[in-house]
Amino acid sequence: MKSKFDPDRLTLSDSPGCFWLFGGFFCLVGGGAVAAASTSQNGSYPARQVAFGIAMGLVGIGTGLYLIYDAPASRVILSRRDGTLTLWQGGSFDSNKSGMG
Repeated sequence: MKSKFDPDRLTLSDSPGCFWLFGGFFCLVGGGAVAAASTSQNGSYPARQVAFGIAMGLVGIGTGLYLIYDAPASRVILSRRDGTLTLWQGGSFDSNKSGMG
């Protein structure tokens, strides 16, 4: 977390890049599992094992996307001059700005 102090404003910011990398790793491994299970349908494995492999890969992809979505970058700005508190959150999927005054 970084902080910046001006005479009339305090800014706190956070960028959870490690969570995004971890989520990307889950997506990559899950995608590999889906690809590996999809290419093994030539009869060497029973269909239920192939379906289970695809399902587990999709769970990995979903988990990775959730990790990325659940850890947005955030910034809090406290302004003494305006008497406001502003919260900004943004990530790969959305951005949200709200203020209280």
